[in-house]
Amino acid sequence: MSLFPIIFSLFALVGAESVTESELKITRLDPKEGELTWLLKDQFSNNRNDSRKTLVMLDARWCGACKNFITMTQTPDLKKALTSVTLVTIDIDTWGRNALKEAGLAVKKIPSFFRIQSSGYPHGKPITPQSWPNNRPSEVAKVLREFLKEDSNF
Repeated sequence: MSLFPIIFSLFALVGAESVTESELKITRLDPKEGELTWLLKDQFSNNRNDSRKTLVMLDARWCGACKNFITMTQTPDLKKALTSVTLVTIDIDTWGRNALKEAGLAVKKIPSFFRIQSSGYPHGKPITPQSWPNNRPSEVAKVLREFLKEDSNF
């Protein structure tokens, strides 16, 4: 007797959703998992192997603009712009100023978005919500598409 039907039924009961490889994935890094630069390097490598881009977002749980952005990722415009992207979120309060500085991620505003290179360090200038003219999903998507395509090595 095959276990497949039983396992499939269990997933159906708990409401497990299948995520297609092209959909946006969101991952939150935790200091308990290791050193930040190494975790980012692993994320970059794993995503590259899966033909995904890595977008890093510095945020905080108390940040309204950060929460708004995460909510906006569910809109059709941002879903399309962030196809095959893994959004790696890093809570500035959880990680602390020193860990962020060592990883090259020191910022003055959140959310801040970075591209990273294979070394795990940021590449180029970060962007913030001030980078788009308004908070409409279509405008945010346009800026993020440009930001993500600026460097073909990333």
